[in-house]
Amino acid sequence: MLAMPTAVAEQLPADLEHMRAAFRLGWAVAELRGRYRPDLFLHPEPDAPRAFKRNAQERPLPLAGERKSREIRIEIYEAAVGLSGALALNLQTRHAGGSVSTLELVKDATLHIENAKNAAERRSAWPSVAQRFYDWDAQLQDTLVVDATTAAAYQLGRALGETHWALEPARGEREMGSWVFLFGEEREAVVKRLLERLSPYLGPLVVAGVKHSYKAWCKLAVAPQRRDADGVRRKLYEQGVVWRDLIRGERQPLELPRPIVTDPWREIAGYRKAVKALKGPLIVGGGFALLLILGGALLASGTKNPAAPAAVSILGGLGVTSAGLYARAKAQLTSLLSTLRLELDKQKVREAADLCPKQSEAHVTRVGALWGWRPHL
Repeated sequence: MLAMPTAVAEQLPADLEHMRAAFRLGWAVAELRGRYRPDLFLHPEPDAPRAFKRNAQERPLPLAGERKSREIRIEIYEAAVGLSGALALNLQTRHAGGSVSTLELVKDATLHIENAKNAAERRSAWPSVAQRFYDWDAQLQDTLVVDATTAAAYQLGRALGETHWALEPARGEREMGSWVFLFGEEREAVVKRLLERLSPYLGPLVVAGVKHSYKAWCKLAVAPQRRDADGVRRKLYEQGVVWRDLIRGERQPLELPRPIVTDPWREIAGYRKAVKALKGPLIVGGGFALLLILGGALLASGTKNPAAPAAVSILGGLGVTSAGLYARAKAQLTSLLSTLRLELDKQKVREAADLCPKQSEAHVTRVGALWGWRPHL
């Protein structure tokens, strides 16, 4: 497996963890709000497996994914508190004639949903809870706007987290929360701009993987038949987890499991795409390296070569040696190979990070079912 060039890793800024904290806070705001939505309160993750029963007397210790929904909501809230402290965000709100913590107001509002006895009470309490989250986010954005990097990380966390936690498929296309809103041209442009702004922190492989897979979901979002298919919401939830882990540095892009490819031509196509993307630089750089090699060979042959004694004299007079030309040619070829290797790695990450159901695969499956066979996709 080809690794990311060392030079790329060394360029990551020293305040990387600060950026990641802002991203995590943005994601936490999106997820916490989503988990309190009345329609997601009881079933936050799509198609989640049935929970194991607990023995109340033995009090077994669950791992993060085994905790109850309320425990997870408390965990996310406490994470938001800790991240706010790490980012020096001591937000205060005017309330009842005094100044109180914005986070405390959010917590107090969510208790109305936690203590609700039924779905009707949760729906009744939701508007005030939604207002608290709106005020909290507004304060965060207003406070973080001075630091462009921190603001971008926070907004990227919210934008990617909202692809599941703010999605309401039944909404009209021009309403916030709809498929077209969360993956429309406007939101896609924002996500792309945020990724590019944070590229020094994320590295080229993470940017390539997130950008490519997000674009794939943007194409699915405008196709009602594709987005309404079985299993799409589950895939979208899993896709968000991949984005989150990549940007937080919890998964390395080249370690993502790649889709199983049974067609060798599809594997070759990945190399063709990489070469095509660098067609111009490869031709120019290769041609320049070839000229350097020819020049070195010409100098090495000396004036015994009757074809170009004048050229040899000029190069020699300028202090250009055959060894120097060979060294420059080697450096040029090494640079070209590094660039090509990086592009190949980007192509691999694009494929591995993309969990969006493919239209062509669904079409082949439907056609094959008519003839009584199913391909190994």
